[in-house]
Amino acid sequence: MDYRSLTKLLTKIGGLFVILFALSQLSSSFGVAYQLYSKQQDLLSALIVGAVPVLFPLALGLVLFYFPGVVTNRLLQSDLERNGIDEKSIARVEEAGLALLAIYIVVHSFGDAAYWISRIKLYHVFIESEKMMPGPPLLPGDFAQLVAVAAQVVLAIALFFGASGLVRMKDKLRGRIDNQ
Repeated sequence: MDYRSLTKLLTKIGGLFVILFALSQLSSSFGVAYQLYSKQQDLLSALIVGAVPVLFPLALGLVLFYFPGVVTNRLLQSDLERNGIDEKSIARVEEAGLALLAIYIVVHSFGDAAYWISRIKLYHVFIESEKMMPGPPLLPGDFAQLVAVAAQVVLAIALFFGASGLVRMKDKLRGRIDNQ
């Protein structure tokens, strides 16, 4: 098995895990949507709140599962003519894995951002509907989660563009210096 086939197989397995993760998030996402609908009676807002956090990871997982060759060819463009597994091939598979991980983290972060923003909207709907004493505009825990999501996006983008550098640094630390 050459490294392209291995990368396609790993991409397909990764897509399956992303699909399963997205489906496991259905209950929490639609729970918030139901609460919002019961308070506001706005079906469109409830559907957006319930669907967006699940649709991003689900779409990514389906693309990774059904089109692993396209994803692999995009990630491994420069080595079209090479076959066989050697040190450089393994490094290319590692780079592809890190890039796929970065893509997954970004898409997952968008789903998380949609969830937390909808949760903040739900918080304001409850405050306004119950005629309670006004609360803070943003709960500290929600603010912390939004900052964490933003940090995830920044780190994932850095991981995506720095995957080859991380693999080279790992090889240098292990004593396998590649002469390119």
